[in-house]
Amino acid sequence: MLQSLPTAGAHGGACFTVGGSLFLAVANAQLGDQYDTNSTIWRYDMHVDRFLLHQSVPTRGAHDVRHAHVEGEDLLVFANRGEKDSCSGDERSPVLAWRAGRQRWEEAGHLTGECLTGLAYGVVGGAGYLVATGDSNATGSFEGPLTHVYRVSHVTRR
Repeated sequence: MLQSLPTAGAHGGACFTVGGSLFLAVANAQLGDQYDTNSTIWRYDMHVDRFLLHQSVPTRGAHDVRHAHVEGEDLLVFANRGEKDSCSGDERSPVLAWRAGRQRWEEAGHLTGECLTGLAYGVVGGAGYLVATGDSNATGSFEGPLTHVYRVSHVTRR
């Protein structure tokens, strides 16, 4: 084992390379009984052979994180589920874009969806698709349109 990282009810993680650097993003779901917690992005430092904390991202009951490379830009998406026993259709899941000049991830938008718990990304015919799954809706139903498919295109730099 290389190392153990501090997490807070971690549910998902993604390891990926951007600009020659290795990153590890961790979706933290809760700290004790609090669902508003920070998820973390770690960057590997070859000089110390460790992942070091690069950035924290405010999330709410995050269950998954996915990296996507879209038209030359690197995106990082977190799936916010919200609270354990209830969630809102207004839950916002952050979409971050890598800003090489600033060497950091910055908010580029968000996904809305009920109780998001999983993410997947794939490319076919040059088009990127992001799948966001949810386990229930705001009324507690476990059935219905809980999986959303997004066509991912270029993100405007801010």
